[in-house]
Amino acid sequence: MKTLKSTSLLMAAIVFATVTPALAQNGALKVTSFPSGAAVIINGASTGKVTPMSASLSVGDHVVTVTIPNSGWNPDTRTVTIASGNNDLSVTLLPLLTAGPPGPKGDKGDAGPTGPKGETGDRGAIGATGAAGINGINGTHGTDGTNGTNGTNGTNGTNGTRAAGPCFDNTNRYVDCGNGTVTDAVTGLIWLKHVGCHS
Repeated sequence: MKTLKSTSLLMAAIVFATVTPALAQNGALKVTSFPSGAAVIINGASTGKVTPMSASLSVGDHVVTVTIPNSGWNPDTRTVTIASGNNDLSVTLLPLLTAGPPGPKGDKGDAGPTGPKGETGDRGAIGATGAAGINGINGTHGTDGTNGTNGTNGTNGTNGTRAAGPCFDNTNRYVDCGNGTVTDAVTGLIWLKHVGCHS
């Protein structure tokens, strides 16, 4: 009888020694969220549970994601270090940000002050000298007057006078030479100012 009792105690000690380290290597994780009803994914695998929920995990780090798909809430992912015993994780989900309609156009701002006047530029270089003008055409000399015919009384006629040489003016075509003649500065022809000048 004593032998049987000793054997039972030995077996109980062996079982306790075997189970205790296994229990010591796990921890319980309780997950809550706002809003509640969020799915919980641990290490990339769905737990099939929604918050609030509990799961038994090995001691160490685990990646936990709390999400409400297609609900307008951002998922929350974080690394949780599990210790033996009870562990708590409380998550507040943030709403997705959506762009609102564009606001009204603002009023036109006042015109800024006039800027300072710029400095005067350097003086330009002097241009090249133009080509020389064409010299005026030299006028032709006047022709000698013809000898007068003998008079009826046999007196000799007077010799005709020589017309004055040409004169020129770069401004006017017809130039009064001041000696009773007018010169055409283009053709060089000379005319008497008075028809009876030599009669």
